[in-house]
Amino acid sequence: MSANVGFIMREYGKEYLRKNKGNIVYQQIKALKSISECQTGNLGLGIYSCDTCKRFQILKASCGNRHCPGCQGWRTFDWAKRQEEKNLSIEYFFMTFTVPEELRFLIYKHQRKMYPAMFKISANIIKTMMGDSKHLGAKTTGFTSVLHTWGGMLQFHPHIHVLLPGGGLDQHGKWVGFKRGFGLAVKAASKLWRGKLLAELERIAGRSNLPESIASKSFNVYCKSAGTGNQVVKYLSRYIFRVGISNNRILKVENRKVTFKYKDKETKKTKVTSLDVLKFIDRFLKHVLPSGLVKVRHYGFHHPNSKIDKDFLKERIQQNHQAYIESKTVETPDSSMKGKASFKGPKCRHCDGKLTLKVSYRMVRVEYSNTG
Repeated sequence: MSANVGFIMREYGKEYLRKNKGNIVYQQIKALKSISECQTGNLGLGIYSCDTCKRFQILKASCGNRHCPGCQGWRTFDWAKRQEEKNLSIEYFFMTFTVPEELRFLIYKHQRKMYPAMFKISANIIKTMMGDSKHLGAKTTGFTSVLHTWGGMLQFHPHIHVLLPGGGLDQHGKWVGFKRGFGLAVKAASKLWRGKLLAELERIAGRSNLPESIASKSFNVYCKSAGTGNQVVKYLSRYIFRVGISNNRILKVENRKVTFKYKDKETKKTKVTSLDVLKFIDRFLKHVLPSGLVKVRHYGFHHPNSKIDKDFLKERIQQNHQAYIESKTVETPDSSMKGKASFKGPKCRHCDGKLTLKVSYRMVRVEYSNTG
């Protein structure tokens, strides 16, 4: 059998919807139906002509749903390329704000409010700590945060990743940076994260709904050096424009079981596991985001509309020789991205030439009524 998410949704999606009626929301239903029809011809067809070899080709329309693993590959490449171009010649840090397993069900239940809260709280902690003279004294900072909701086995595991430049501008406009290899103090950050997140959960869900065992649980914040940040950008880009699992991780679908690969967090080795097909769909749909929620947020001078441009920051960084990484030591961008242009449209399957759309057909469903 075909081993991909689209096939699974087409074969078992209706059964899942029937058995879970009333327990799933509109966005999950929409994602399931869109993925099941992606590149099947049900959404339409396009007739293309190759600019190089002049051959005609018929392509089936994609669904374009942001949760579809078959639609967002080019967006991944474009985003990573843009982020690498913005990176400064300094040491970056990779931060992760995690949530204890005991609280994840509450975050899922109140995700429309809690996902934005996780962004806001983690960002405020970074700004506060970096602005404190005891830590760094940077009054102007910049960083990028990404919401990630799954683990390797598709389990619900919400956390915030942060790509953090190792410094910022103090109140006089001078660049101040962390000591090489040392970022934010994680013990202090974890304590703040715990207090603020629990307070927000209590406000939204009610104190009586918080599990009693949470008093003894850790709210871990991690921070490690990420070199020039290029590898972290590459890592994050794979999760921004898809949900849960990519098609190439699915090995087979048979006997109502989905077998797929995952990387063991402890051993770092690739392992194989299987899930009942309806359980697989259920786990996948847990990561469909509420409508309108943006899973990537840029802050400070990382924001596209920041008035502080890269050249200004580079000048300030170079004045602080300790923070500046000489060009000969800077990691080069990933070889798969170097020198390539952004996605410009479909390519010819015969010669890899550019395809130009000539005619498109969109499928329209007509429902008949017997009301007269």
